[in-house]
Amino acid sequence: MRFKALDGWRGLCALMVALFHLPALTHFGASPLVFHGYLYVDFFFVLSGYIIAFSYGEKLAVGGVGETRRFLIRRFGRLWPLHAATLGVLVAWEAVKAVAAPGAGEVAPFTHGRGLVEILTNLLMVQGLGVHGSLTWNAPAWSISVEFAAYILFALVSLVAPRRVTLVAAAFVVAGLAVVGVQVGHMDTTFDFGLFRALAGFFLGVLVRKAPPARLSGGAAATAETAVFAGVLAFVALATGLAQLAAPFVFAVAVWVFAAEGGPVSAALKTAPLQALGTWSYSVYLVHYPVTVGVGVARKLAERVLHVDVSAPVATASGPLQVLSFRPMIVTDLAAVAYLAVVIGLAALTYRFIETPGRNLFNRLAARDAARNSPRATEPARAIEAEP
Repeated sequence: MRFKALDGWRGLCALMVALFHLPALTHFGASPLVFHGYLYVDFFFVLSGYIIAFSYGEKLAVGGVGETRRFLIRRFGRLWPLHAATLGVLVAWEAVKAVAAPGAGEVAPFTHGRGLVEILTNLLMVQGLGVHGSLTWNAPAWSISVEFAAYILFALVSLVAPRRVTLVAAAFVVAGLAVVGVQVGHMDTTFDFGLFRALAGFFLGVLVRKAPPARLSGGAAATAETAVFAGVLAFVALATGLAQLAAPFVFAVAVWVFAAEGGPVSAALKTAPLQALGTWSYSVYLVHYPVTVGVGVARKLAERVLHVDVSAPVATASGPLQVLSFRPMIVTDLAAVAYLAVVIGLAALTYRFIETPGRNLFNRLAARDAARNSPRATEPARAIEAEP
């Protein structure tokens, strides 16, 4: 079973994160729906918890160590191949800089979060667990690291205390948000306290799965979906500071309502373009950052080779940053649309040639493990893939 409306949500959120990271001065970026784009990551965490609990909760509770092992093999295979591939692209680019133009950039190659140690931690998918003082390599992949940690904890809880999953999940939600609230004061936390942010969202998704499903149809479904969709947009646009700690709950309501797929907004989310975007969303999420690196390179080359001014400074938490800017701004807006088209096109390719073969490979490994250790058991159906 697939939750097609939630797939559509997932695709839209991935696209908004891609816009959020685009280093360009656009009307899109000025919108609070994009300016607060980091909040969409919390939707991914909640959705992931919901889908994992739906697909694997009962199997993990009764399957013992073997099922837990196979679950982790599958989930690693869902995340790691594309993550490793995008990491390889960025490492290769850094090597090109080191050989061809070691002094051309603002920082030396293989420094500032792009060193050899960071390659290892990324390959092990632990880079987002507070082991570094900054984001590293493919910056958005910090969330992949903490999400895999959430998988491990969910599997262990399901194995050791299957009757206490609800209680433990509630404790993770409270503790995770308490740490983020006290230590950070908002939800824009990544390499430092991102694990706690992820655990709160993921285990709230688990609780949504354990709640009675929404049974909405007709006018009630239309009203609920419209109100929730508008509420999510309003929250992302307006919430600041401690109010952002409500993000997992806002997205949890969205997951609960749209899992029923009973209204016209769900029907729109289930159209072919949004379904394709949802299918490619994990690739969109990981591919877009290397593309932003390419945008920065193109901007610098245009200025140094063609001697045209296509930059503007923007204020960031770490100081002024030069970003792409054409005059008038509408031209930069068109460049942003072209950027999204490139990201989606590359995501379609990486989904087909990296993500899908990698997932299938690890699924086969899990199937072989099941055959070796449980000859009479039949391998369960492939789980719904719901990560970004």
